[in-house]
Amino acid sequence: MDIDPEMPESEPAPEAATDNLRQAGVYSVFLRSQEDGRHRYFLTKIVHLDENIVHFVVLSPDFAYRPDSLQAEQSKATLPGDIEEARSRHMSVSRRLFSLMLPVYCYEEAVTDHELNGYRRWKILDTREVADAPSQLPGFDGKSAAWRIFLFSGVPFGLLQAAWHYYIDGLTVALLVLPLSTIIFGGGMVLTQRYFVKRRLQKSGTLAKGWEDSAMSAYQMAETQLALPFSAAFARALGALSRLKGSRIILKDQAGTIEAEVKEGFSSEGQSVSISIYSVGLDRAGVVVRSVPRKGGELDLGKNHENVQSILNFLKEGV
Repeated sequence: MDIDPEMPESEPAPEAATDNLRQAGVYSVFLRSQEDGRHRYFLTKIVHLDENIVHFVVLSPDFAYRPDSLQAEQSKATLPGDIEEARSRHMSVSRRLFSLMLPVYCYEEAVTDHELNGYRRWKILDTREVADAPSQLPGFDGKSAAWRIFLFSGVPFGLLQAAWHYYIDGLTVALLVLPLSTIIFGGGMVLTQRYFVKRRLQKSGTLAKGWEDSAMSAYQMAETQLALPFSAAFARALGALSRLKGSRIILKDQAGTIEAEVKEGFSSEGQSVSISIYSVGLDRAGVVVRSVPRKGGELDLGKNHENVQSILNFLKEGV
């Protein structure tokens, strides 16, 4: 076994008493599978914690849905026996990136010598790489959002109209109806989204130049930092969600993950909201807020942007 004899099997985690993460803790996280590119829930074990770095191994098996603590323990998740494959399943990431994986604590289990192999190799490398999320979180600009709304609403409507006219009037009429219906209906939905998004921004007094790029998309994500310790930031995030109209908190975990659902309304299909909180030193915390349509639609009339901004505004009040 390739190990460094001078290195202890497990180094104590700094500031363990105040850390929201647990060394030797097993967490369910949301990751993209390397096999088929789909996102699934994986069990990961933290083998070592640094002040700003989380070292963990990805265990087998994976899950289509997030397992609870009992399911996680009963799965008997382990690392492959081959040392090289075990090392390949080691990851060193920033606390920020780990929080974006939506970790939820399942149980605690002693870190084995086999599970430490990847961490030991990382320690002796000249370049100790640490993965981090992009400084600019992903999103759609105004033009991309408009095209998505146009295509996902206009094309199905155009095809439906064309099929109907093909059955009634024949192929020639159907071919004429297809592009015309697509353009009219798709364009109408883009204008509808634009109108209601702008109206919400005007109502909140936040309408500014370039608002289309930040608010047109139904998939919203934003980040901020608070001059608060992790525990206070976590409590404040819970408070922000409790004040969001129609919201219901469905998951809260001291790893820094909070998830909620916002019920359907007359003008929206309902939203899924998640908040990821991570430590930035002892007295500062980072917060990432996401709000997306629960059923994957593209037309939300500005509701998801409003959710994110309402939460961010509450978080920043008095801080």
